[in-house]
Amino acid sequence: MANELLNKVAHRLAARLRLCRVRSLNWGPWDGGMVGPELKSDFLRRSIPAHHSRPGARSLVSELDDEASAVEVILEARR
Repeated sequence: MANELLNKVAHRLAARLRLCRVRSLNWGPWDGGMVGPELKSDFLRRSIPAHHSRPGARSLVSELDDEASAVEVILEARR
């Protein structure tokens, strides 16, 4: 739900600020603060991978460096 709200705001900003690059990065769960042991176990059972710090940071830098025009970007963790 938070990602979808961010998407809506990003689309409105992109429409108003045409000279700016606006991106809404939709992340899945991160291994750490937001995912405790019980939730992590549930994600693993459902084959939902969590982002780890270093590869996640590389994904962020890569997306910020990419000049593609997409406003909504889904960043999926690698298994």
